[in-house]
Amino acid sequence: FKEVFGYGSTTHVQFRYILNLLAWHLQFPHRRTGRIILLISRAEGTGKSFLFNIMSMLLDGYTSFHDSLTTYLQRFNISDHSKLAIWVDDIYGASLKETRRVFPKVTCTEQQYERKGESMLSLKEFSNLWITSNEKTPLHIKPTDRRQLLFRVSERKLRDRAFFKACAE
Repeated sequence: FKEVFGYGSTTHVQFRYILNLLAWHLQFPHRRTGRIILLISRAEGTGKSFLFNIMSMLLDGYTSFHDSLTTYLQRFNISDHSKLAIWVDDIYGASLKETRRVFPKVTCTEQQYERKGESMLSLKEFSNLWITSNEKTPLHIKPTDRRQLLFRVSERKLRDRAFFKACAE
């Protein structure tokens, strides 16, 4: 964990911040960050998505995984209700329109959920959104935008499957 998120050091500011953020998620599940938490690196296989495995272990049953921004933004979103962490993996080239649709979803206090062929359901929203990308700026942002929290992931364990397997165990 320290290799991927702390660049080999437990005193690295980002490492401490992510650990504190995970602890905060566990201690205050009824609170939202109001942020899009982005894990970015140029290379594939750095361990960005591995954090979802950790989140799934910590928040057993309260995570949702999307392999694209399109599935997260779809109309029939019942699979995301009552989740504490929603993960959107490996986004690339999000349009301005898609980005603007994401922003209110991370700050709203209530969310509409719908299953195909059924009535909409309005529930209080407690989820936090985590996104991974290999782009430097995967979403359209302005310098003053407060909703995004970016973390760069180290390439120290690039494509080291044995390392991530041992870490998961």
